Amino acid sequence: MLDRSSVELLTLSVMFLKKLSIYKENKERMAECRVVEKLANFVPGGSDLLLAATLRLLHNLSFDGVLREAMVKCGLIPKAVALLGDLRFRHVVLGFLYHVSTDEENKSTFTYTDAMPK
Repeated sequence: MLDRSSVELLTLSVMFLKKLSIYKENKERMAECRVVEKLANFVPGGSDLLLAATLRLLHNLSFDGVLREAMVKCGLIPKAVALLGDLRFRHVVLGFLYHVSTDEENKSTFTYTDAMPK
């Protein structure tokens, strides 16, 4: 479903995945299906509604260590940091970035973004 081009269908799919993401079995299946890599294409996106739904799903998935690692590998950290300036998404992005920063090996990723004051 995440390979489609209809923004409305993608938004509904991401919202449904967010509801499913609260269960461990579903998160494991999402990891197997490489959902994070597909979601990375929507950040930043053309539709604010799709972007908001995607960020909420990524926030839910960021509670899982394997999925956090996939997020870092996909380059989602710089993309998320770039969204900090947009007040509509800031609270979700901050939660997502906090979860990613809890892994010691991911902390160095933040030095290559504008998240750290210079």
